[in-house]
Amino acid sequence: MSENFSNPTADKPEKLKHVCDLLHSSRQRREVFFAIYSGYKHFKSLKDIKSVVSKYNNKTSEAAAKLCAEDLIIKKKGPNNILLYGKIPFYKANIPEIKGLLKNPKKLKNLTTKRNPKIVVKSPNTFRFFSKPKVKRLYIDDLDSFAKVRKISKAYCSQMNRIGERIINEGICKILNSGSKNDWGGEKNDIFASININGKRISAAFALKGKATQGILVPGKMGKNGDQIQRLFESSAESHFIVYHSAVDEKVDDQMQALAISKSVSGGYKTIYFCIIDGKDLARLITAYKTKFNL
Repeated sequence: MSENFSNPTADKPEKLKHVCDLLHSSRQRREVFFAIYSGYKHFKSLKDIKSVVSKYNNKTSEAAAKLCAEDLIIKKKGPNNILLYGKIPFYKANIPEIKGLLKNPKKLKNLTTKRNPKIVVKSPNTFRFFSKPKVKRLYIDDLDSFAKVRKISKAYCSQMNRIGERIINEGICKILNSGSKNDWGGEKNDIFASININGKRISAAFALKGKATQGILVPGKMGKNGDQIQRLFESSAESHFIVYHSAVDEKVDDQMQALAISKSVSGGYKTIYFCIIDGKDLARLITAYKTKFNL
């Protein structure tokens, strides 16, 4: 018998968001999930589920397999090797809340999780910290590691929006004497290195957007789920950078500042830095370090 249990230490909001996202996108998965969790019977076969789902077909077993793979149900082999699907205590206990979130998409969207933190800023008279958060917005000219940029007040690079992310990645890594890494969808950052600011060396995490992204950069274009900025601040880095070949919307700046404040407060009021290198500054960087970018 093989049973896959979800991580019992995972945060409740994260688990609720995960199950609701999976169920919201598929009626078949939704029906199979609630068929398994209905009634007192702990384990059910596809035959038991057949009478409950509206359209029983090959996709019914595929839906059950997907729910099992995502640790939303468990499975075992019963008599005659028939597959049986069963309940997981956490989801069984939270069925009413799961149904409520599925009926209220707005509430689901605003559900507070680690990747969707709720930051409430009230008036100065009511917003209180034990100490003032230490957050500093950096500009490319502030960085000793990119000191040559200070000599370039303005630059132009043809077809900036056609430069690949890999070229930007390798160029910055060469400047910082850091090794580059391969990209993958769930990464917290594209580059993790160290930079120098006013003679002080601190850790730095970079999120890069190359030619695959076009137009003004907004938070929704940052990652498949629009959560790349949040993931950037989940690393242990003290400074956080977004590098893009064109203009960057002010909402990106606002979100970085809010996450920097949150990280400073939760980290014992440590100074947290953030910086946006847009197309104009990237052109200056490439011009100042031409040999590093191989353009």
